[in-house]
Amino acid sequence: MRNKELNYIISHFNEDQKNIYISNVKAGINGTYIDFLNHNNINYDVTDLTTAVKSIHILTKENKRIGTIENPIYPNNNNYGISIMKDKFKTENHLKKYGINTTSSKIYTYGELEVAKQEFFKENPDRRAVIKPLSGSLSRGVYVNVSRDRFEENWNYSLEERKNNKSAKAIVQEHLEGFEARATILQGRLISIVARVPAYVSGDGHHTIKELIGMKNRERKKCKYLRKHLIKINNKHNEFLLNNSRSITDIPADGEKILLSSISNIINGGEIFNITDYVSENIKEFALDTLAVFPGMYSGGLDIMLKSFDDPKPHVLEVNHFPVITLAKYPTYGKPCEPEKVLIESLISQYQFSYETGFPYEIEDSHDYIRHFIDFSKRQVKMNDYIDI
Repeated sequence: MRNKELNYIISHFNEDQKNIYISNVKAGINGTYIDFLNHNNINYDVTDLTTAVKSIHILTKENKRIGTIENPIYPNNNNYGISIMKDKFKTENHLKKYGINTTSSKIYTYGELEVAKQEFFKENPDRRAVIKPLSGSLSRGVYVNVSRDRFEENWNYSLEERKNNKSAKAIVQEHLEGFEARATILQGRLISIVARVPAYVSGDGHHTIKELIGMKNRERKKCKYLRKHLIKINNKHNEFLLNNSRSITDIPADGEKILLSSISNIINGGEIFNITDYVSENIKEFALDTLAVFPGMYSGGLDIMLKSFDDPKPHVLEVNHFPVITLAKYPTYGKPCEPEKVLIESLISQYQFSYETGFPYEIEDSHDYIRHFIDFSKRQVKMNDYIDI
C-alpha cells in the first residue's frame, strides 16, 4: 500500500465512524464463540485439547451434537481443501487452474539467496519483490515492496523470523500495487470485506514520526481491542521508511499521512476499515467464486489486492481456511459484524432442517442461512464445471 491508497480509503469514512470498544471484547476465537453461546442460552460442551486449543461442541437441548468448532477446522470444511490452502504455492497453482487472478511465485530455500535475487531482478532491476515463508501465519517473515538494493537485508530479516533455518522454504513474488482487503465467508455467506490498513500516523507539523507513534498508541490504549495491538517499531517499519526515503525522526506536515509498513496486519499496529458497503458486486462475487473452487470449503478468509472499490480485476494474495473472525467483528471504522452469530446459527439451522428435534432453537433467519448454504453449494458445482479436474 502507498499513501495514495491510504488516503483513498480514509476519504470514505468520517471520524464519527470510528469504533472505540470499551467493553465485552473477546479477541480470542474460543472466547468469541463461547460468549455468544452463553448469551443466547445455546447448549454446548468444551473439550480442552491443550492449554490454548479447545473443541467447542454445539449441542441440541437434548445434548445431541450439532457441530464442532476447533482450530484449525470449521464445520463442513473438507480436509482436502484445507491441505491445498495450507501451502501457498499449491493455493496459487490451484487458483490459476480456474483462471482466477493471483500472484506468480517461485520457491527457494533460504540458503539460495543469491539465486533468488538474480532470477527475480534479471529482466527488470526496478521490480519490487515480496519475500515470505512457504507456510506460516500472522505475517511472520513477510517483507513486501522490496527493492533490489534491499533484497539481501529483507531476506535475512525473514530468515531470522524462521529461526535461521536455511533449509526452510521461501516464496518470492512480484509486489502488486493496491491495498489489501480481507473477505470473510462463513457457511457460504459473505460476512464482510474489510480493508486491512498498515500502521500509519497523521502529521501535525510539530512532532516527529516517533513522537506521533507514541501519541497514537496512547489513543489505541483507550480501545479494548486495539490496545492489545500497539505500534511497536521494528525492522519492518524501519525498512519501509528507508525504502520510502523517510526516517523516524522526520516531522510530517499537518494532515500528512505517513505509512509505517506495507504489512496489513492488526497485530503490527494496523487498522481495519469495513468497506463491504463500498465495494462493487463484482468484487463480492469474485470472493465467493474464489472460495468455491476449493473442494468442500464453505468457510474461509481471502486476502485480496484491490486498486479501488470497483476494481474490475482483483487479485487473490492468500486463502485462509480458519480466518480470524475478529477482523469482521471489531473494525476500527465502519459497521461491526457478528461472524460468530452467523456461523453458529447457520449450523443450528442446517441441523434442525435435517433432523427432528423435540425442543428446537428459535433461529430468526433460519431460512436465509439454509438458502446461503445451498446457493454456495450450487456455486461450487458451477465453478468446478469450468475445468476438467
